Amino acid sequence: MKINRTAYDAGRSNWVSGETADGYAFEAQVFAEPSMWGIPTARFEEGGNVSRLRVLDPDGREAYAYDRGLDGEPGDEALDAALEIIATLEAAFCEEA
Repeated sequence: MKINRTAYDAGRSNWVSGETADGYAFEAQVFAEPSMWGIPTARFEEGGNVSRLRVLDPDGREAYAYDRGLDGEPGDEALDAALEIIATLEAAFCEEA
């Protein structure tokens, strides 16, 4: 997975973008610590370190959107892509054990 950290500025915007190997593009706001506003994960059930996530399918259509809550119901493939992205971002950015 490719993660572009050009726009990332810890403490300010915290935005990253990237693309999965399957062609899903994403923009995400990530933090070093989990938050109640973040997307819950197995590691952080009360909320993770990704607080906003927008995923576009390979055709450029919005497939998954989370902004302090899930917007709509993603399909299975989009959900799988989003979970892969979330896990990768959690591993790359989250400092809490």
